[in-house]
Amino acid sequence: MPVCAERGGGSTWRQTTSVEAASFFTHGSTELRESEVAQHVACKEAAALEEQATLVHRATVLDGVLDGGQSVPLFFLLKDDLKLSPVDISLAMGMVSLPWMVKPGLAAASDQLPIMGCRRMPYMAGSLLLMAGTYAGASLAKSYTGVLTWMSLNTLGRCMMSAVLQGLLVELAREQGSGEVSKVVGNFYMTKTCGALASAFVSGILVAKTSSRKTLRLGALAPLVVLLSVCQRGLPCEAATSEEEARAWVARSFQPSPQAFLQPGGSKWSELIVSLGNPTIWGPLLFLFVYSAGPGYDDSLYFFYVNKLKFQPAAVGRLRMAQELAKLLGIFIYRYTLRDIPDRDLMVGLTLVSFPLYLTPM
Repeated sequence: MPVCAERGGGSTWRQTTSVEAASFFTHGSTELRESEVAQHVACKEAAALEEQATLVHRATVLDGVLDGGQSVPLFFLLKDDLKLSPVDISLAMGMVSLPWMVKPGLAAASDQLPIMGCRRMPYMAGSLLLMAGTYAGASLAKSYTGVLTWMSLNTLGRCMMSAVLQGLLVELAREQGSGEVSKVVGNFYMTKTCGALASAFVSGILVAKTSSRKTLRLGALAPLVVLLSVCQRGLPCEAATSEEEARAWVARSFQPSPQAFLQPGGSKWSELIVSLGNPTIWGPLLFLFVYSAGPGYDDSLYFFYVNKLKFQPAAVGRLRMAQELAKLLGIFIYRYTLRDIPDRDLMVGLTLVSFPLYLTPM
């Protein structure tokens, strides 16, 4: 009987041999045929999940590497090469972060607007190419406007990759059951933070040994390496979700008022707009927006480190690494000790604990 065979790191379907085919046609077993079909489908699903998990892991590491390794060379590029003040650098960082506001739209587009019959994967490939090109462009830009434009486009690419990555992550978590969702998400952030931890340390050394522009050029290689490694295994193509599947998912996901999503004639985009009206969706979004819009002192503190305390780029990189290490410690504590605490109680308690700590630099 045909079986699932391991080849090239994934499960593949072994073709039926001539002896097995002769035996099959001799006996004409309907049960055998049904068993083979079921096994064939199971093998294809297992292979698809394995390829998807591999892609998620590699993209998560890349997301962490870019998150931790970008800030140090970009800070020194704006400070030393373009001679910007702390206020100007904070303004530049804020403008570079603006594309994150369109991430929900990119997530909906990657899921509902297939390219050549595939959803998500073409967007992932495009985002990797966009990030590689914009890092190279920012390293060559000579003006403030040029650096700002290139890095804003880079953020757009990162938004697209993050939207696709988290969509794939949700599907993987759903396959493991609702009880394992927090475990999968915790593993995702642990992997991402480990990549950021390593890249923060390396980026500081590279800026000190070479320059901020050369470090950004080297950063352009990371998306290309991930793209090439994934293409070698074959970029998995997810077929576009049917309208019936989408409506079934919506009905399961929004139990309070599924009838709002099942009205005849409604488009997927109108369903997205209606979903944003659900308090379980816009509530956390509003909280994150207000939290992110609050004032920060990171850029001014970096100026204090560099100008007053005379920290070199390698030392700033180690500070950034310490920040990522603290994140990793927090994720680890949540993953193994705080995961069973109700979310409301956990958020209130952590807010009360973190507030005085946030004031310590003053």
